[in-house]
Amino acid sequence: FIDTVFGLQLEGRPDISDSQKRLISERQSAREAKMWAKSDELRDKLRAEGIGVRDSDHGPVWYRQNVI
Repeated sequence: FIDTVFGLQLEGRPDISDSQKRLISERQSAREAKMWAKSDELRDKLRAEGIGVRDSDHGPVWYRQNVI
């Protein structure tokens, strides 16, 4: 219902792979441990796979990057 009202198109949104979910989790753990270089490395791996990560007060939020 909320998809239709706001036009979010969440229902058809493809999920990410388990390995990408693991990378996001590892990145979050590295950030919590203040291991910035490791966090950046994991972010770059995700970016290479077309996945962006935005940090929020509720944890990381992933999104698909536009590939040209």
